[in-house]
Amino acid sequence: MSQDKDSLRLPAVWGWLAPIAMALGLGWLCWQAWWNPKIQFLAPGSAPWILYPSPPQTRGLVGMELPAEFHRQLVLAEKPTRAILDFRCFQRGQIFINGQPGIAETPPNWKHSSRVDVASQLYKGTNEITATIWAATGPPALSLRLQTDDATLFTDESWDVSLAGALRLPACRAGEIVESLPGNPLFDREQIAPALRRTLGREFFFLTIAALGIFSWRYVRSPKCALTILAIAWCVLLTHNFRYLTIPVGFDAVRHLDYVNYIQTHGSLPLANQGWEMYQAPLYYVISSMLLNVLHDAATSADGLTALRLLNLLAGAANVAFVWCGLRMIFPDAWKKQFAGAALAAFVPCQLYLLHYTTNEVLAAALGSASLWLCLKCVHTEKLSTPWCAGLGFSLGAACLTKASGIVLLPVIFAALAGALIARREYSPLAWLRSLGLVCVLALGISGWHYWRLWSQFGTPLAGNWSPGVSPPWWQRPGYLTPKYFLTFGRALTDPFFSGYHSFWDGLYSTCVGDALWGGGKNMIERPPWNYNLMSVGFLLALGPVFLIGSGAFVALCRFVRQPLVDWFLLIGVSGAFLCALALMALKLPFYGQAKAFYALPVLLPICAFAVAGFDFWTGRRRLVALIALTLSVIWIVNTYMAFWIRPNALQTRAFLSFEESYAGDEAAAPTLPATLQTAKDAAHGAPDDDAIALNWLNLARNSGRPDEIIAAGEWYLRDDPFNLEAHSAMADALSRFGQTNAAALHMSICHLK
Repeated sequence: MSQDKDSLRLPAVWGWLAPIAMALGLGWLCWQAWWNPKIQFLAPGSAPWILYPSPPQTRGLVGMELPAEFHRQLVLAEKPTRAILDFRCFQRGQIFINGQPGIAETPPNWKHSSRVDVASQLYKGTNEITATIWAATGPPALSLRLQTDDATLFTDESWDVSLAGALRLPACRAGEIVESLPGNPLFDREQIAPALRRTLGREFFFLTIAALGIFSWRYVRSPKCALTILAIAWCVLLTHNFRYLTIPVGFDAVRHLDYVNYIQTHGSLPLANQGWEMYQAPLYYVISSMLLNVLHDAATSADGLTALRLLNLLAGAANVAFVWCGLRMIFPDAWKKQFAGAALAAFVPCQLYLLHYTTNEVLAAALGSASLWLCLKCVHTEKLSTPWCAGLGFSLGAACLTKASGIVLLPVIFAALAGALIARREYSPLAWLRSLGLVCVLALGISGWHYWRLWSQFGTPLAGNWSPGVSPPWWQRPGYLTPKYFLTFGRALTDPFFSGYHSFWDGLYSTCVGDALWGGGKNMIERPPWNYNLMSVGFLLALGPVFLIGSGAFVALCRFVRQPLVDWFLLIGVSGAFLCALALMALKLPFYGQAKAFYALPVLLPICAFAVAGFDFWTGRRRLVALIALTLSVIWIVNTYMAFWIRPNALQTRAFLSFEESYAGDEAAAPTLPATLQTAKDAAHGAPDDDAIALNWLNLARNSGRPDEIIAAGEWYLRDDPFNLEAHSAMADALSRFGQTNAAALHMSICHLK
């Protein structure tokens, strides 16, 4: 073993390479955020940024230039002799002082300030300051400071603002998220404290299971037995759930199926601008279409969706297996540590919920884990074996051909291979060519053509649905970022769902340890039928494993600085590279759902290794800390298992099944609609305070063509809130379609009064 470590030991200077690289990456990201006009980051300046107080929304918004008019009065005791106006706006705008233009035009880079003396336009008494700001891919924002002889005016909540002629409201500061109100699909979502009160009895039961498991663990002697139990529990959960998901579920699931369907129909690959997800690398979609062609199933059929989910199951199992194999190399002769890491990999929520969705993420993660394992295999062999290097090149190429996130692996893996050659003092050009050259040629040969194709067609090898020419301009809330977004955390521990609105770290945490974005569902009906109360508690319990992962990563970095080894260079380097890539994408696309942890699922092996290293560290120093973290981790795994177990008779499941049936389409509508309406009606009566379920009943009634059902559903929706604008609007629209104009007019008049 000591000989192996000696062969993996790098020169001492490599020990500082990882922290220096991280510091340089952080510095580069900060520079991009502060000065790159393509990055919608509102940097601090002489005055705070303010904007219109728009509530959170889940839908995308068309990229069209809209104006916002900001207004404030300034009362001066005397006419000033000097008044310096310092002004920035996102993205362009103009200042008016007492009806006269204060600044002729804004700088080409909207992040630069404009300064001008406007004393000549001010006078004694009340002065009117107005700013009209236009923005196309985000909310118009203003930062203004006016310094006179004896007064200073800042942009703050005392300003009022109107967006595109909407109701004039007090402005809010950038970074302050407006809370959802009734009528918003995100209103009244589950929070941790109430969920904990509802599930306290079950959590004590899970604690008992965890205690028994930890106590009996010391008597387990067979790794095969432990792995078999793990595999059975995992497969039972997934095969049970697949029966209740007969429609496309997950982030842009229908768009992914469009890609598969295109290949099935045309027998060729689409261009990136022919569909929302068709910019993606094609390997997953080609494999899916081939599988469905063999089974003679359509991509959107129930059998076709089941086949694709089984394909995900196989890819997920392979991912866990590759993590297990990698941990065997990192922690040899310690099968319990290997099993603990594999169990974490199997039940980490961000992989569990993806297994139910139609997505290329699971296959990309499996190939990423395979690449890391093969790289470890290469560096742990006495000489970098040509067959293992060939396997690594093939796996890397396949990962890049599945999703562009595979590209993040390339520089770190090449650096690790180079480090292994240096550690062995192997300087022969032939040896370097046989290892690095072979991996590079295979990886580029397998995947390079796809990125060259994008480059030649759209001017960039990383074109996506955000790129000009691929998709029309669009954006999502909030549409901008601030330093607060990257420097705060905690919302995920109180109100976890959609906490990515509040901070980058909340977004990563909440999407890692739970389905915090509802699988891309736009409201409580469309979201998958998980047990959201248990899932909410899981965000709190996850502090145990996250603590082990964080402390393990810190310990690994400190040890690497003192004693740099190739294998830990690989694990630390690839984790840092993915974190940097996630931050960069969040800056480029400042949307609420961009900080998704599963984008970094290819680094599941390093994450599990850090968790084991963290437990080892605390066991050797503070056994009580280790025991508490381990207990929380086991309770969390049991809680996660039950949170994702779909309960057929649960209210959330019944509501979702009614949505499933309404999704069936025109051909199946006639036979399924009566049962669908009854299911939706029962769900609404079972949850009288859930507006989303009541609205689902109303929408189904509208689709049924039965005015009596529409009236019944609408009256149920309006019983507690007679002036609910959304309900009256839906009823007016529905009733007008069936000729009941008087009733429709009544509801429309209430809408106008509202």
